[in-house]
Amino acid sequence: MKNHEKERSQTTEAALEKSGTPINTLLLTVGLAVIVVWILGWLFVMNVSSNPSERGAYGDMFGMVNSLFSAFAFAGIIITVYLQKIELGLQRKELEETRAVFEKQSGTMALQRFEITFFNLIELHRKLLSDTEYSWTSFGGGGSHHNRFVSHAAFDQLLISLERHLKRQQQDNPDGNWSESVADVYSENNMNVEPVFNNLRNILSLIERLDVNDNTESYHQNYAEILTAQLYEEEKKCLFYYLLYVIEDPEYCQMCRSYCILDGVWVEDLTLPKGFTGLGNYISSYDQ
Repeated sequence: MKNHEKERSQTTEAALEKSGTPINTLLLTVGLAVIVVWILGWLFVMNVSSNPSERGAYGDMFGMVNSLFSAFAFAGIIITVYLQKIELGLQRKELEETRAVFEKQSGTMALQRFEITFFNLIELHRKLLSDTEYSWTSFGGGGSHHNRFVSHAAFDQLLISLERHLKRQQQDNPDGNWSESVADVYSENNMNVEPVFNNLRNILSLIERLDVNDNTESYHQNYAEILTAQLYEEEKKCLFYYLLYVIEDPEYCQMCRSYCILDGVWVEDLTLPKGFTGLGNYISSYDQ
């Protein structure tokens, strides 16, 4: 406790010196002023009359001693108020600096936690992608043959199958249910893309929730670019068909649109219903 009070006293003195008013100078000035007033009062009483009784009457009337101590007390109050004002100013400044440091540290810690989660989800995406399997059994030559593709090759085969079914739909039944054709592709070939695409949605939601106070939008775009760099063209096309025909998730579509997740895929490369105009609802960069 004593050390704390000592530190506060030293801080106050340092502030006074910094403001151009050293504490010793202030005390000396106030003390001299009080002494000067007391001397002037004494000279006044001495010069009023040469009669000691009259001087005594004047002395009692002015109460010089009492006035002296009252002056010292008043001077002490002035000094105390002045020092308290300076100390309160220092405390306010210290609180502001502490708050600024805390906010900066808090923002840094939040960003660190975000990056840990973000890159863990990126790593999970790679693992889910490597575990993705596309397979079917073909018959011929007096027997059967099991065809199996994994990871990127699985999405290559999935896209080939999707395009084949959608082109058949476009030729044979353009007004039919295109979603059923896409669903048939997934069911026929034992491929479950939901873990991969759901994880992508989780990453986008994480980016969407990131708030770093300053330049939040810039951070969003930077991390979205990192995510987009993990996706290759066939995977993006499969994701587009998944969003368009398999699920109804406007928020997912909007996040893909906002962060240009499907950039690099062109309208001419997709098989779509005749007169289809809803592409802009999913991918803004294509609708040009």
